[in-house]
Amino acid sequence: GTEYLARATTPRAPSPVEELDKAASALERARTLNPEHVVPWFYEGEVHLARATRQRDSGADAGPALMRAREAYLRGVAINPRLPPLHNGLGTVGFEQAKDAWERGGDPEPSLREALKSFEQAIALAPAQGYGQNNVGEVHAWRARMRVLEGRSPEAEVKAARVALKDALEKVPDLAQPWMNLGTALQAEAEWRRTRGQSVEPVLAEAVQ
Repeated sequence: GTEYLARATTPRAPSPVEELDKAASALERARTLNPEHVVPWFYEGEVHLARATRQRDSGADAGPALMRAREAYLRGVAINPRLPPLHNGLGTVGFEQAKDAWERGGDPEPSLREALKSFEQAIALAPAQGYGQNNVGEVHAWRARMRVLEGRSPEAEVKAARVALKDALEKVPDLAQPWMNLGTALQAEAEWRRTRGQSVEPVLAEAVQ
C-alpha cells in the first residue's frame, strides 16, 4: 500500500488515481488482518488525504475523502495517541476542510480551530521536530491572506505565523515549506500595508533576509 501511495504522489505520476485505488485496497486488507496495528490506519489517512487534494484541485467535492482521512487518523490515534504524524495528519484534514468551507461560502473557523489543536498536540509530543510548528504557521499565514481579502488587518495572524515559522526554521532550516509559508504571511502584510498607503519596505526587507 505504501509503495502505491508513493507512486501516486510522485510528480507526473502516469496514473495516480489508479495507484491511490490500489493503495487503499492494499491498506484495507492490511488493517483487516490486524486492526490494532497503527501503521495501516495512518497510511490509509494519507491515501484519502491525497485523494481529497486531487479532487479539490479538479473542482470535485473533496468532503467525503477528507472525512474518510479523518476517520482513519482517528482510529490510529485511538491505538497510539503518542504518534505526532497522526496528529499532524488530523490537523491537515481540518485545514483542508477549512479551505473547502471558505471556498463554498461557509465558516472555516471551526475547522481551523480543530486543525490548530491537532498541530499543537503534535508539537507537544515532538517539540524538536519542527513539522507541527510549520503547520501552525501555515494556518496563520492562510488566515492572514483571508483577513486581507475580508478587508481586515492581518497583523495578529502574521505575528503568530512569524513566531511559529521561525521556531520551525530553527529546527529544520533546510525545509522549504516554512520559508514558503513565511513568504505567504509577509505577502499578506505587504498587501495590507499597500492598501493603507503605508510603506512595504520593512516587510520586503524581511522577506529577502
